[in-house]
Amino acid sequence: MKQTGAIIITSINGSTPGVRKIAQLCSGWDIIMVGDNKTPAGWNCAGIRFLSVKDQAQLGSRFAAQCPLDHYARKNIGYEQLVTSGLIPSAELRLGNLWLDEVTLAQTLQPHGG
Repeated sequence: MKQTGAIIITSINGSTPGVRKIAQLCSGWDIIMVGDNKTPAGWNCAGIRFLSVKDQAQLGSRFAAQCPLDHYARKNIGYEQLVTSGLIPSAELRLGNLWLDEVTLAQTLQPHGG
């Protein structure tokens, strides 16, 4: 994939084959995985910045401090991080045991109009 962008991921699973595939296919993109209480300790995937609950608490973000744990709304902490860095998210992915091929991922990450 030649375009660059930014992706926000939320998951309560470890680094799945789908997550690793996203990191591989979107090398050079800003990818943030927003963790939660159920996300395995020590979550790690090369090419993806992981924000643990502890990391989120240290951001100094009022939203992160007030956002409920174990809630999908925590994805917005990733949005906040990207936007304050001057980036516009290209995609948001809520992942389970997802496996994406390059065609499916390219269709998922079509640029937004505007």
